Amino acid sequence: MGKTVDNGGEPLTILQDISFSVMSGETVAIVGASGSGKSTLLGLLAGLDVPTSGEIRLDGVSLAALDEDERARQRGRLLGFVFQSFQ
Repeated sequence: MGKTVDNGGEPLTILQDISFSVMSGETVAIVGASGSGKSTLLGLLAGLDVPTSGEIRLDGVSLAALDEDERARQRGRLLGFVFQSFQ
């Protein structure tokens, strides 16, 4: 899966060739330097954005096959996020 955006008329690859699986009950931490694509990845996993290549499947279902309401239901049922807070 990947994500490319328009950067002033030039393509900018944010994520490239991302592939991983998370089994039921597993906990995953996504960590990395500022600007490394963590927030972009989370937005894609949550179905808030769409990849420019590849596919995201949650519980065996392609997010691309779901409408916005169905993606919201999947997100609420299958995903949990704990965001970093700044003080």
